[in-house]
Amino acid sequence: MEIYPLFQWPGHRDAVYTLAAGANGQAVSAGGDGIVVAWNTSQPHNPGKAMFRLNSGIYILLPPSAHHAGWLAGGRNGELHSIFSDSYSHLPYSSTEIGDIHGSISAPGWPTPVSNGVATGKTPIHDLQFMGNWLWSAHGDGRLLRWNLEDRFPSIDAAFALAPSALRCLSTHPSAPHLASGSSDGKIRLTGEKGEILQEFVGHTLSVFSLLFLVGGKYLLSGSRDAHLAVWETESGKLLGRFPAHMGTLNHLVAIPECGWVGSAGRDKEIRLWDAHSLELRRVINREHFPQHAHTHSVNRLLWMPGQRHLLSAGDDRKIRVWQFSQPDLAN
Repeated sequence: MEIYPLFQWPGHRDAVYTLAAGANGQAVSAGGDGIVVAWNTSQPHNPGKAMFRLNSGIYILLPPSAHHAGWLAGGRNGELHSIFSDSYSHLPYSSTEIGDIHGSISAPGWPTPVSNGVATGKTPIHDLQFMGNWLWSAHGDGRLLRWNLEDRFPSIDAAFALAPSALRCLSTHPSAPHLASGSSDGKIRLTGEKGEILQEFVGHTLSVFSLLFLVGGKYLLSGSRDAHLAVWETESGKLLGRFPAHMGTLNHLVAIPECGWVGSAGRDKEIRLWDAHSLELRRVINREHFPQHAHTHSVNRLLWMPGQRHLLSAGDDRKIRVWQFSQPDLAN
C-alpha cells in the first residue's frame, strides 16, 4: 500500500477536534473556534464553506443519518445542538459575517430534573453515538445521557452516573445493543440500553480517549492518555494485550478496512497505521517521512473516506490534511 500527501486545508482559528463525512463526498470539520466548515475533496484548492457557528468550542459532530435528519454537535459548553440543513447558508470561510444558526435547539448538558442524579450545571460533551433508538452523550462529569429522537429536536430521556470522572469517548457495538465508554479514571465500561453496566475493562493508567470494536464486536481496541494501545475480549473483559503505541497521548482510533489496518492519532504529531489482526506497526506518517506535509502539533482526529481512499487528519496546528492510499502499480 502506497501513501502520499494530497493537500491540506488551513483556515480554522483554533485546534480542530472533530471530522465527519458530509453529503456528496464532503468532509466537515469543527474545533475550538466553534465554526463548522465543509470542504470539497474534489476541489482541494477552493476555500471551505462555513456551515454554521456555535458559541463555544465543538468536540464532536454527527452528520444527518437514518437516526436523525439534522447535524448534531456537542462541545465545551455542555450543550447539544441540533441543526438542519435548511437552516444555514454556505459562506466563504474567509467571510467575517458567518451567521449563527437558526432553527436549532440547545439543551444544557445537565438539566433539572434528571432521571437519576442531581443537576450539576453544564459539563462538556466529549462524544456522541447512536445506539438502539437513542442518541447517547458522554459528559465531563462522568455521566451518560440518553436522548429521545422521536421529535425533530432530541430531548433527554434518562441520565446515568457511570464514572467518578469525565467520560471521554463512546463506541457502539456493531451487532449488539451495547455501548462502550472510556473515562478519565482509565476504565472502560460496557453498558446496555438501560444504562446498566455489563462489563468493566481495567488496564489503562490514564484517561481512555478512543475506542474501536473489531471483528464484529468480538474485540475492543482502546487508546489512552498513557500512550498505550490495548486490545480486549469484549465478552469477558479480558485484557489480551497492551503496549506503548505513541510517544504521547493516543487521541483517536479509526478503522481502515480496505487495507486491513487501524489508524491511530497521537499528541506526538504522528499518525500510525497498524495491522488490524496482529496489531503490528505498518506505517508511520510524521515529519521525518513527510517533512513538508505532516502535522506540526498534536493530531486529534482521523476520518477514513472509503470511496476516495482518503485518510483525513486534523490537529492542534488548525489544519486538515488529506492522505491518499493506493495499491502500487505492479505493471511498472
